[in-house]
Amino acid sequence: MLKKFICLLGFKKKITTYEAFINPLEGYDVSIDQPITLEFYNGKLAAVSIYGKMGTPKNRLEHHNKLNKIIQNVWGEPIHSETNRDDGEGKINTWIPKGENLMFITAYIDLSKLPGNKTAISSITIQFLSKNKEPKLQ
Repeated sequence: MLKKFICLLGFKKKITTYEAFINPLEGYDVSIDQPITLEFYNGKLAAVSIYGKMGTPKNRLEHHNKLNKIIQNVWGEPIHSETNRDDGEGKINTWIPKGENLMFITAYIDLSKLPGNKTAISSITIQFLSKNKEPKLQ
């Protein structure tokens, strides 16, 4: 089952977002929440976002670390890592593999630091870069 959402940016560019259900990721010991999100920019697949199930901060941080390890095993260390501790604990890691038109972003947000919340979430986004943008990002 796909759900479709459309956003207009300017007059000529269009982002269409679909939600899709996929099979579990087997062999990685990583849970994902359904549905995943597929974003199309001017009719071309631009990004895939996969979220882990909401859970305790400890379980979600472990999930975030597993996602990082899977990507590091293939692409090495991230080009950018950031930790934010203002209103909640957040961790973001970014990889842009040289010679590839891909960007991987893993995120962890500890919502338990916010009033009235006791959960956390982790996610991975795979963004497809256009060839003309790649040199600007490296």
